[in-house]
Amino acid sequence: MIRLCIVMGALTLAGQISAQGPDSAGPVLTLSDAQQIAKHNNPVYLQSVVARRSASANLRAAYGQFLPQVGANFFAQYSQSGTQFSSGAALGASSNYEQSQWQLNLQYTLSANVLISPAFNRANRDAAEADIGSASATLRNNVAAAYIAVVTAVAQANLQDTLVSDDSAQLLLAQARVAAGAATPLDVQRAEVTLGQQKVSAVQAHNQVDVTKLQLFQTLGVTQPKGVQVRDTFQVAPVEYTLDSLQAIARQSNPQLVALLAREHAADVDVTRQRGLYTPTLQIQTGLSGYTFSYTNSNAAVLSAASNQQIGYELCIAAGGTAATCGSPNLTPGEIQTLKNQNNGFPFGFINNPRQITATLTLPIFDGFVREQKIEQAAANRSDAQYNRRAQELALTANVTSAYLSLTTAQKTAALQQENAAKAREELALAEARYQVGAASSLDVTDAVASFERAETDRINAVYSYQTAFAALEAAVGRPLR
Repeated sequence: MIRLCIVMGALTLAGQISAQGPDSAGPVLTLSDAQQIAKHNNPVYLQSVVARRSASANLRAAYGQFLPQVGANFFAQYSQSGTQFSSGAALGASSNYEQSQWQLNLQYTLSANVLISPAFNRANRDAAEADIGSASATLRNNVAAAYIAVVTAVAQANLQDTLVSDDSAQLLLAQARVAAGAATPLDVQRAEVTLGQQKVSAVQAHNQVDVTKLQLFQTLGVTQPKGVQVRDTFQVAPVEYTLDSLQAIARQSNPQLVALLAREHAADVDVTRQRGLYTPTLQIQTGLSGYTFSYTNSNAAVLSAASNQQIGYELCIAAGGTAATCGSPNLTPGEIQTLKNQNNGFPFGFINNPRQITATLTLPIFDGFVREQKIEQAAANRSDAQYNRRAQELALTANVTSAYLSLTTAQKTAALQQENAAKAREELALAEARYQVGAASSLDVTDAVASFERAETDRINAVYSYQTAFAALEAAVGRPLR
């Protein structure tokens, strides 16, 4: 929206400098300005731009698969003393206890899918870029068509205004001739009816201008500024390209064909990616971890250790040992203090666990024909992409040829209609001059005006039909030609 404000501000300044006529106080919008505004605001086009971001994120994620996956967690638990049963066995503790644990896990997976995914996602990213080019060309052509429609409507409205002025002059002339006794009141009434009908045509023509402007700004994706004007800078000139050169340009530059080629390449890479489902997958896991275990009553650890030492001493004596060989049945003060210090490890006085590394090689054997289904689907998508590309190539040849022939015909038609309009204008001037001197009737002038209106309308339509045909040729080729 900021860019739109800047562009419209520039248009306002241009309108103050370049606008012509009493009704040209608003900003002047050129075709290039309209195409730039649409590129930043048209919702359909911006959707294709958003799709590129998703494709770029997928490519980045595909490269990320070459890096190990890392995860960390921390666990803490408090439990009351008492007996618990697990699988029918009684477990218990003589005191409340606390424990904590941390883990840092690393996992690395290597497979054919990991190796091929970057190429597949890169092809999709390139296809998304090509789609943007195709959407941009389509938008440019739609804006050009809507802009030409506005310019055509403005030219038709200006013609109707000219005819209103001419009919007003004819009414004044008829009134003057009646006053001089050179005409009848019927001539005045006929001139009034003609003027009234022409005013209706002018009102309808200006309404058509407003409608086409609304449609233009709907295509641009912005609200129409008040009093906006269009600038007609179009010219009718012979085509500077041969048909063969246009066909060659289209095969290289047509955005729709380029996008279909990119989609075909992505579909081909996808077939290779799906075939990788038959290859084994290597997975390596390792990590670091530590734990703590503490009684809330430190004496519980001492009592447990003392009981174990006493039992061990008694078993040693029962086995034939002596007091000298079986050691002391009691804990020393140092051992008691050590046990109390070790019981204070919760929650961060971790004892490290032994490190482990696990490698797993998985070879898929049978998965209910899921792999075969995916490969067939990928192959079918590739065939569809190939057929779409071939259809576009055939359509491209036909569209460029048709547009070239239509443009050549439109150029010749515009030249002929220009001559016809000039002759009709001379005929009208002669009829008006003869009516002024009484050598012709008002019906002769009315017929001449009608003939001039038809010829001028045909000229305007021919001129802008040429512009429409030129835009159609640019759309078929896929890039601007002027």
